[in-house]
Amino acid sequence: DHDLPDPFDSAPLRLTIDGRPAVVVQGINAQGWPVVYRVNLDTGRIAPFISNSGYTIDWVLDANGRPVARADFDGQSREWRLFTRPGELWKRGHSEVVSLERPSLIGLGPTEGTLLVALREDGEWRTREVLVADGQWGPLRPDLNTDSLLVDPATRRPIGAMDVKLDTLDYTFFSEADQRM
Repeated sequence: DHDLPDPFDSAPLRLTIDGRPAVVVQGINAQGWPVVYRVNLDTGRIAPFISNSGYTIDWVLDANGRPVARADFDGQSREWRLFTRPGELWKRGHSEVVSLERPSLIGLGPTEGTLLVALREDGEWRTREVLVADGQWGPLRPDLNTDSLLVDPATRRPIGAMDVKLDTLDYTFFSEADQRM
């Protein structure tokens, strides 16, 4: 176990891991690498939960706290690499050499077995859906190019979107049942 990492660079995430409530948060370890930490709610102790490859800059966890994707970035070669975890082993998916702006993991996708990645294409930020099974780029999702996704706290999947206009907030939900609420 370790003392509280400093600084935390993400909001705490409440999950159930191995049937027990837990909190995970991304922080920075002593080497300056991002690491995901797990907080034991019984003791208050904090321990690394997901290790860093030395190049890892981001993760996506499923609703049970299991890592299903990670992004690595090599600053020297400027190569950004996506790894997915459809089973127990990491599988290398899409990779590309980037000039300035690199893709960013958004989170789980709207359907089981998918995740979302934001990337710069043709001078615009766009959202792509990616299958966890192979980690390759899937279709563009213009319906998810939004100011903010609304996420179901139980599944951690997007259920709608919020767009900020000059004088209003526009909400769109993907299912009619959610839209009626």
